[in-house]
Amino acid sequence: MANGEPYGTIEVLVEKEAIVLSYRAASWVASNWKSIQQRVPITWTNCHFGGRRPWFCCAVLANGRYCGRRVAVLYSDGISFACRNCQQLAYQSQQEGPYLRSIRLSQKIRMRLGGSPDPLGPIPEKPRGMWQRTYDRHCMALAGVERSLNSFRPWR
Repeated sequence: MANGEPYGTIEVLVEKEAIVLSYRAASWVASNWKSIQQRVPITWTNCHFGGRRPWFCCAVLANGRYCGRRVAVLYSDGISFACRNCQQLAYQSQQEGPYLRSIRLSQKIRMRLGGSPDPLGPIPEKPRGMWQRTYDRHCMALAGVERSLNSFRPWR
């Protein structure tokens, strides 16, 4: 909703090997509504322990070619539903620079070791039940990441 007003509705029609998305969307510029109907094919894969799993097939033309990528989630840009690649979406980590990625990795390793995510804090002791070689591997990775953090100079 924008200012308490809906800016779109969607109806899903289920077919045997596809879904049909019928929706109305308002333009961001003008308040006129546009009716859109998009058919999204579904493929099935067999699971290891029996049963079958459905997948959406991205049914969008991108760069002059039909995508056809098998995906679990479709994203909307207001005009069509498509995969992350066709919508040109990036993960948050892809938007970060090397310095922020290193900080996040340092925090992740420290949390795995049962400590706080504070990169300035002491290295946590080996958690009970963790193999010594696993702990040593994490500590070596942490030392490497934090050494690379020290090489960044914000005033450059």
